[in-house]
Amino acid sequence: MELLLAFLIGLASSGVVAYVVYRQQRRDSAISEQRLAYLMERALKVTEGASEVLHSTVNVIDQRQRDVQEEISELRSSFTSALQSFAQDLARPLPRPSRRSLRLSLDDLRELHRRLMPASTPHAGTLRDSQVRIAGSEQKPPLPADVPVMLERVLETWNEGVDGLHTLPRDEQVRQLARFHHRLVSIHPFLDGNGALARALLSMQIRALTGVSRPLAFGQRDQYFSALRAADSGDLQPLEGLISEFISHGRA
Repeated sequence: MELLLAFLIGLASSGVVAYVVYRQQRRDSAISEQRLAYLMERALKVTEGASEVLHSTVNVIDQRQRDVQEEISELRSSFTSALQSFAQDLARPLPRPSRRSLRLSLDDLRELHRRLMPASTPHAGTLRDSQVRIAGSEQKPPLPADVPVMLERVLETWNEGVDGLHTLPRDEQVRQLARFHHRLVSIHPFLDGNGALARALLSMQIRALTGVSRPLAFGQRDQYFSALRAADSGDLQPLEGLISEFISHGRA
């Protein structure tokens, strides 16, 4: 009898323990489910916020890309128009080179620069009002306040020699062209586009003197810049050689 009673008591105790363990597991399971639901809700909110940010960012990037493409198209169109206009000027027949066709004024430089630069360039045709550096050169351009006076002096020197320029030997003509070209580049009168201006002007001068009408294009840019650096040191021969070579190929 005692054994039976002990068995029944043990069985009851086991049942209570089992029930307690079961309730604890249910409670833990409920807490886990609640925790999981909370984490999922947080994740959804974060994802939703990130999605909104990502969507807005993509829209901004798309709009900026469209703006940049429009700006590039406008610049390309303006520059193409300027080149076409310049090519048309070069294609027009010129009378025998004269003093008048080679004379230059500050207004001539401003107008040519204005035509070469894209239409949207705010400073086209305007002398620079800030200090700049010449890429690839250790030569320091003059201060903005000195640019007008120095430019006038260079133009005055050029115009004084124009009278008999077309009667000089070819090598002397080339020397005068190289000297003027280098001085103009060294002054760097505009914020940008100075190289294009100087080469376009040199093309016109060569055409007026020799009849070579194709736009100036030096095959090796490194060689051209090297010639300008040599001219900075007083040696014009490399630049003269490039100009002579261009004229020879144009007449061939």
